[in-house]
Amino acid sequence: MVYDYMRIMRFIYIYLLYMPFVFASNDQANLATCENSLLEGNTLEAMKCFERRQGFISQLNLGIAFSFVGMNDKADELIRAHEVSDGKNSRVFYPIENIVIYDAVSKISELAADKRVVMLNESHHQSAHRHFALQLARGLRERGFTHIAIEALSQEGIADTVNNGYATYKNPTTGFYTSDPAFAFFIRESIKMGFVLYAYEAHGAKSMEERENTQAVNLQKLLVEVPEAKVFVYAGYGHIRRGHFSNGLATMANLFQNKTGIQPLLIDQVGGTHSSYPMLNDPVLDFVSEQFDISKPSILQREKDHWLVSESYKGDVDITVFHPKYSVELRHESWINHDRFKVEVDLTQLGVEPPIVVRAISEGDREFAVPIDKILIRNARDNYLFLPAGSFRIDFSRGSGFHFLKNIEVGAEIDRSNWKS
Repeated sequence: MVYDYMRIMRFIYIYLLYMPFVFASNDQANLATCENSLLEGNTLEAMKCFERRQGFISQLNLGIAFSFVGMNDKADELIRAHEVSDGKNSRVFYPIENIVIYDAVSKISELAADKRVVMLNESHHQSAHRHFALQLARGLRERGFTHIAIEALSQEGIADTVNNGYATYKNPTTGFYTSDPAFAFFIRESIKMGFVLYAYEAHGAKSMEERENTQAVNLQKLLVEVPEAKVFVYAGYGHIRRGHFSNGLATMANLFQNKTGIQPLLIDQVGGTHSSYPMLNDPVLDFVSEQFDISKPSILQREKDHWLVSESYKGDVDITVFHPKYSVELRHESWINHDRFKVEVDLTQLGVEPPIVVRAISEGDREFAVPIDKILIRNARDNYLFLPAGSFRIDFSRGSGFHFLKNIEVGAEIDRSNWKS
């Protein structure tokens, strides 16, 4: 098939684009029962609810639910299944002699040093993108960046999140996607680093055009109100395109640049991420994977000031971050930070049969805090949490509500002799 990113993505993009206000109709109100379970942290209950329903939107939501428990491959499989055809994506090739590979975080941070605004996109079902966003935020903070503007937030609840030090369920700040532990950890660590959180979403927008324009206006307001601000903008999919959508509407980034005269550093990671269906991979990603050993998020320079960009975002961004092909077997172990500890949940000692959801909440966090990690255990190989050093409460659920399992210390010897309390 001829590779056409906007055609491939249009189904999920339209739905995810309007997530903040999609539940207005009666039919969607019925679906909201399942969604509410997901947003309250009852992931297994939400999954069962979505599975009982038919239709494309239920499949999308089910995919998002899988991403919240470390199963990005399953999320991608569900969300992108409708895109698969009998054809193959197109092929590209570049002379490889002069291509230089750089670690994405360190090099982008260096390139951003004299920039006032950096924009990075994500796929809404790829927790690995949030993990990369956190690593980049750390690099940008060292380069003087002061604010993080996140599409998933609402301004009314940011004070509560900052006071808590973490994102929570049932909080105006907590959007749909911040229920993902990886996204919540991104927010938690950003607060610790001293970033100022800023919400620029166009809540209540009635059209795509209104949404893009209002987002741009909100970002413009920040720069006017805080003239010394250096801003890291985190957005979904094509909002960061320099040009227009396939329907001709100007993007948020395009409108922002026209309103402010500021040229942001625009970074794509959507086109640089492998799909569960190889035929849907961006052709430039396929080229990079075939020609180079990419073991961590990387950017590739063809010549001075010329960076390799995915075919999906060609002409619309400055750089594409190319991710490794993350292991299905290792799940989120393959992309999560290596300074986390692998903590086994012993099912034989637990005395509970799968499927179950297990979560780790940081000591001192309230009951409704989004956990540091959360996993769906379906078999013996799924039973690992990945946690930073610290003290945690481990809970489990077989449906609605969670039950206390054990308190653990991570970063020292972990006592796994009695998981069931």
